[in-house]
Amino acid sequence: MNVNSNGRLDFVCANEPLGFNNSCLPVSPNQCAYDYTIFALWHDLRTDLGLSGCSTWTNGCGIFTSVSGTAPNRIFNIEWHAVRYFSNVFTADFEVRLYENDPGQRFDIIYGASTGITASAAAGVQGPTGFVTQDFCNTSPPQNASRTYALPVCSSPTPTPTATATATATPTPTPTPTPTPTPCTSPAAPSVQSATNVSATTFTANWSSVSGATSYRLDVSKSSSFGIYVPGYQNLDVGNMTNRKVTGLMSSTTYYYRVRAYNGCATSLNSSIKSVLTTACTPAAPRAQSATNMIFSSFTARWRSVSGATDYLLDVATDSSFLNYVPGYQNLHVGNVATYNVIGLSANTTYYYRVRAYNGCATSANSSVKSVTTSSG
Repeated sequence: MNVNSNGRLDFVCANEPLGFNNSCLPVSPNQCAYDYTIFALWHDLRTDLGLSGCSTWTNGCGIFTSVSGTAPNRIFNIEWHAVRYFSNVFTADFEVRLYENDPGQRFDIIYGASTGITASAAAGVQGPTGFVTQDFCNTSPPQNASRTYALPVCSSPTPTPTATATATATPTPTPTPTPTPTPCTSPAAPSVQSATNVSATTFTANWSSVSGATSYRLDVSKSSSFGIYVPGYQNLDVGNMTNRKVTGLMSSTTYYYRVRAYNGCATSLNSSIKSVLTTACTPAAPRAQSATNMIFSSFTARWRSVSGATDYLLDVATDSSFLNYVPGYQNLHVGNVATYNVIGLSANTTYYYRVRAYNGCATSANSSVKSVTTSSG
């Protein structure tokens, strides 16, 4: 059984990360199907120690477990002291009780007092396809109340069970006896590093690895306060990586990024913020260099490479005004190279060439013009 801070018990596989993305039941698979899952209070919660709302309880935030009764009729208790992820002053107090050897596989969900858990919480149980019971969705959880879930005891040899929820109001949840805290400890915040591979429309965000982290969450914004995010880059799960290529950006624009570590249980605080300025859309013009390898029918055109260029466009003509191009050598894409062998020429003839840079965004102005005369053969 996998217990997580977002108020779920996953009995088959741990549906993390991104398990906070709650919705009404039945819910589609995340990392795997939500088969055999108890949604006690599914919400974007955290149980880290030391957050502002944790002072609500004398033993602070955490997920606490205990066992009451004696075998073979014990009760296993799991209690959450949680706060909302982005608004730590709001709290949720709830508990799941699992009954050993109960013929109906009974379990109870007991809700204590909650604050600020509004409009987006869900609760119920989901099994294989067609087996689902939803108690509530997109509303606040009940206050100081309990729910009992159980399968009917069927005499048929091939029963089709249907879980039912029965609401029984109680003034206050019964405290679990001598709970043993098993707190979820947040990982350290990553150390963000300067961006690399900066171009007009992309850059690579970098950060240091954090011990115990299983994935990282990336934010990118045009504002240092992160009031508005670049589409697709708010709390983006990038996996267990220490860099991420950010694409679809605007040229000559300052962007800001930050990152958080996730360890399968909790998310760290934000890293510091790094800024990066994308390059201008139009690259600089190349500088043409003198030709080499001249023979009667060919020569090698040369130029200096331009930062950020991904391709070059070559013109070759028989006049310096480039009114008469050599066939096949007008705006010729030659690739990301700084030389090109021009062939099929006439002997003892003067040719002119120029080149432009392309960076995936725009094309530069023309380079200077170089002349070259083929040999007489």
